[in-house]
Amino acid sequence: MTSFHKTSSFHTTLRGTKLKNNLIYISSGIPSLDFIIGGGLPAGSVFLVEEDVLGSHSRVLTKYFLAEGVVCKHDLYVASADESPQDIVSANNTSSVYECVHYNVLPHCMAILILSKLISFSLQDDHLIDRILYTVDNAVAIESFTGSSKETNPVFSEYHGLFHITKLSALHSLVPFVPPSLDLAFKLRRKKFVIEKLHLPPELQESSEREQDDITAVPKSCGGFKKKDIDF
Repeated sequence: MTSFHKTSSFHTTLRGTKLKNNLIYISSGIPSLDFIIGGGLPAGSVFLVEEDVLGSHSRVLTKYFLAEGVVCKHDLYVASADESPQDIVSANNTSSVYECVHYNVLPHCMAILILSKLISFSLQDDHLIDRILYTVDNAVAIESFTGSSKETNPVFSEYHGLFHITKLSALHSLVPFVPPSLDLAFKLRRKKFVIEKLHLPPELQESSEREQDDITAVPKSCGGFKKKDIDF
């Protein structure tokens, strides 16, 4: 008696990868980022990260991506416009850098580009920014609260900045992935980088008009509203 055994594909045997829509996906190293962009980074795509003012939080994303590759035993290629690769992967380095990280172990090139102050003067051109976004597959932007009025605002006390999804492409699908929410913020903890839906605190005081609206909007029975409760 024989049984049918599905032959495993080469794509599914690569460590740290998964198959979705007939595409190989790898993790960014941050589970919450993988969740909001549709499950990870497609192989052969370009993922653009527009860094924050100081470049510190975007560097954290890069190091998580590198760490994921190290854990999965992938070959890493790190290129820089103004620094040595040794300084980029060093934990003591905090300066801005223009980085391109490639996964050579995969059949296609996977790249993460981080915009640096090195070319900030040319990126002021809106047309150039639009052209760059047009050429990449996925793009996100980090808005840090450091040095801004939001840093001391009690509304954003639980977060370190806002996380914007700029572009998501439709790869092997008719429409791009739709995130659960576009109102996102990030927290930088000691051992993890968390991206979650932005939750603002509820209003502590409401006006009398708002309270009146809430009262008239409460159904009185299963049949709906009472006519006397509706104010025309």
